[in-house]
Amino acid sequence: MNIWILLKFAKRWLAKRQHRHYLVGTHRITLPPGHRLDEYQQAFLNYDRKLPVIARLVDSKYSGMVTLDIGANIGDSAVAIRSTVSGPILCVEGNSAFLPYLHANLLPLPGINRVIPTFIRPSGADDVDFEVLTTGGTAHLMPRRMAMREHRTSRMTTVQEILEKNADLGPVKLLKTDTDGFDFAILLGALDSLALDMPILFFEFDPLIGNSNPSDAVAAVEGLGGIGYRSVVVYDNYGNYLMGSDLTRALAQDLVANVMQRHRAGGGAVYFDFCCFSIADADIFQALVQYEREGIRAS
Repeated sequence: MNIWILLKFAKRWLAKRQHRHYLVGTHRITLPPGHRLDEYQQAFLNYDRKLPVIARLVDSKYSGMVTLDIGANIGDSAVAIRSTVSGPILCVEGNSAFLPYLHANLLPLPGINRVIPTFIRPSGADDVDFEVLTTGGTAHLMPRRMAMREHRTSRMTTVQEILEKNADLGPVKLLKTDTDGFDFAILLGALDSLALDMPILFFEFDPLIGNSNPSDAVAAVEGLGGIGYRSVVVYDNYGNYLMGSDLTRALAQDLVANVMQRHRAGGGAVYFDFCCFSIADADIFQALVQYEREGIRAS
């Protein structure tokens, strides 16, 4: 192999093992070693870029709205949102490996940006002790018996507690959750709290990751429908628009089947992202669908 090609690969390898600076929206953030946001966004132009669009549409109706970011990681989603809206952002992250980067990346931002250094306790896990497994730019909570004891975590809270402690900011109108395996359990445990203000929801629909399973995926969609969520915009895991649809059990079952067939046979989306809307926010749903369809026609 040509020596210059070897040097090029070596340079890339070393770069991935160092802190890197990367522009997200209008702000520069620091990526920890192994975090691949920059790689993914260079390879897939829509990857992790739809949340700011959604935030702008929500803020156009609910000016100064509060955003709750569960699984804030290093703050890349919060920074992207801050590039488009000025309302308060609550960042929930319990992983000590990510917290220094989260604080540092939020520090230069304008507006109210609160860090809540804890994990959300999943529904049905009141008596379970969890531990954290961190790999590169992602982390997973696991029942203690499945992981090493030195990674044990006791920092747990609920969506209701977070909303109560930050009620001075006003109602949350945009809630994003990306917890690599607990999104369905978190949503199911927060249904009563969500029913109060019916925020727009953005979450990862992956029935196979971590502690998720197909039945929880369907149950979460049914639970959201039961409190008044009626429509959903679906993206694939690369951030590409798939559809605007009614939020139904049948849709959840179809997408679960899609993910499972991909897992067994290859090809297709690894998971999906859901953006869910209540009846009261059908106008934002329609605006987002129109935005995506016009973008397709313009491309």
